[in-house]
Amino acid sequence: MPAHVKKVLKMQVGEYTDPSGKTSLELREIGVLIEHQNNGDTWHTVKLHADVLQPVLFAMVKPFMLPRSSSVNVRLYDVARKKSVPDNGPDAGADHDDMGPERPF
Repeated sequence: MPAHVKKVLKMQVGEYTDPSGKTSLELREIGVLIEHQNNGDTWHTVKLHADVLQPVLFAMVKPFMLPRSSSVNVRLYDVARKKSVPDNGPDAGADHDDMGPERPF
C-alpha cells in the first residue's frame, strides 16, 4: 500500500471573538503526518512546510508559546473535516466547517 496523509498539523497563530462573543482560534497548517506501509510494516513520517522556518511565522506564534519555554503546541486534525450543522439559530442547516479539533491524538 502506498503512503497516505493520516493527519494535518496545525498551530495557533491568532484568535478572534465574533460579535456574539464566541472566541475562535486562528490556525495555520504547518505540515502533515504520513503513514507508510510495506510488507506488513507500518511507520509514520512528519512532513513540515518550509515556511515554518520564516521569521514572520515565528512572530505570529510567539504570543501562543508555552509559558517559560520555547515550545508551541501543534494540533493534529483528521484529513477529512466534519461539517457542523446547527439545529437551531441563524446558522441552522449551515454547511460550514466546525472550528474545533477533530480528535487530536
